[in-house]
Amino acid sequence: MADVPTGGDVSNEGDHHTDAPKHGASQPVGEGTADESVEKPQPRKPVSAFAPLKVPVYRRIWAAFTVSATGTFIQLTAGPWVMQELTGSPLMVSLVTTALFFPRLVLSLPAGALADVIERRTIILFGQSLSAVAASAMAVLMFMGVLTPWVLLGLTFIIGIGNALSHPSFMSLVPELVPRPLMPQAITLNSAAANLARSMGPSLGGALVAVGLTHVAFGANAVSFLAVIGVVLAFKREPMPKRGAKRNLWRSTLVGIRYVRFTRSIRILIIYTAIFNMSSASLQALLPSFASVELGVGAGGFGLLFGLLGAGAVVGAGTRERVSFVLGRRMLPVTITSYGVMVIIVGFTRQATLAGALIFVSGMLWIWTATTFNSSVQVQAPRWVRGRVVSLYVVAQGMQPVGAFVAGAIAEVTGAGPAIVAMASISVVLGVLGFRLRLPVLGELSEPAPAPERSRPLSVMHAERVCGSPIVVLNSFRVD
Repeated sequence: MADVPTGGDVSNEGDHHTDAPKHGASQPVGEGTADESVEKPQPRKPVSAFAPLKVPVYRRIWAAFTVSATGTFIQLTAGPWVMQELTGSPLMVSLVTTALFFPRLVLSLPAGALADVIERRTIILFGQSLSAVAASAMAVLMFMGVLTPWVLLGLTFIIGIGNALSHPSFMSLVPELVPRPLMPQAITLNSAAANLARSMGPSLGGALVAVGLTHVAFGANAVSFLAVIGVVLAFKREPMPKRGAKRNLWRSTLVGIRYVRFTRSIRILIIYTAIFNMSSASLQALLPSFASVELGVGAGGFGLLFGLLGAGAVVGAGTRERVSFVLGRRMLPVTITSYGVMVIIVGFTRQATLAGALIFVSGMLWIWTATTFNSSVQVQAPRWVRGRVVSLYVVAQGMQPVGAFVAGAIAEVTGAGPAIVAMASISVVLGVLGFRLRLPVLGELSEPAPAPERSRPLSVMHAERVCGSPIVVLNSFRVD
């Protein structure tokens, strides 16, 4: 019997993957191809961006996620503004964003490994419940008037822990709810949901803060988690991996890291995602300070500006497919560079109306970039390692709080505007470098698939030609 792990997964302890190639069918790793062992991508055909919503189970989870994300953006609007009023410090304001997203950087890898070996339904329920409890506590303390800056950061951090635990499970679950041809559209719709929430949540949060109902804003976030909990509770329990397929959590995590290491297209996308999220975090993290100090607007104006960022992203989600057909291989370099340039102009402007228009366009450019990264990674990841690949992608997204902290530290010295400009300049450099690299193109990617069984000797069932990065073939024999 031959067991062929992918990406350096070598074991003699009975580790088997239900979706991994069998009987020595070599699985190439990297951008090389092997005859008969990698499914060739089909020619691209336009598919409606809303086609996945015809799948009932996906439609329900999409609606629940939209409600929950709206609550998160109400929180993300109210929290930084409360910190601005409590401290007036750009660094403390940026730390609210850092506290919310930093747990992804620390917990995403083990959470992704858990998503591949235990029931994802359970992980999502635990994470969402933890976040709901923390948001409820924040609402009660705010209503009592005893919420302090450090308690605000601590409870925000707990909300971030709950989100970090459930996020890889949710992301790796979605591709299994729709047929493979609809995966890019489903992933784009997820981003559209997040950015529909980004357009509505800040406006609602800003309005609630402006009329002195900040505790209601925090409470709305707590209630929004119940939408996801209710839908996930209705899911059927997943069939669990066989006993022999379960593995040590740390070892399972390393398998995912090795897979990404030897898969060039995924590796490049994750590196680019990390740098882009770090450099693009300054606009969102410093917008409260920028709006208050340099644009001279109040909580309502800040909520409107934040809402325009999300509204641009909603428009971008609906037009990404068309733009990708026009730009082709230049999609990522063009959108990353253009985003950096647009945000640099925002950093220099001191007129609120012009800033709002520029922020709207920045939202479109950001979602074109983010959804292309997201879809490209998930389309390529095989099911048996998808949770761990997604968790590495989430770790890359976790560079956002690092960028927020750096931007806040710069703003303490220079002010919010110059800090936004400095961080956005990194995006411009990243985009220009992308023109020189051969970045993966979503329409040319597909999930690796094992070769079909053939009625030929075991010794010749390996691929005859393999190009690209290393593969590992393990032959195991039992002698009676």
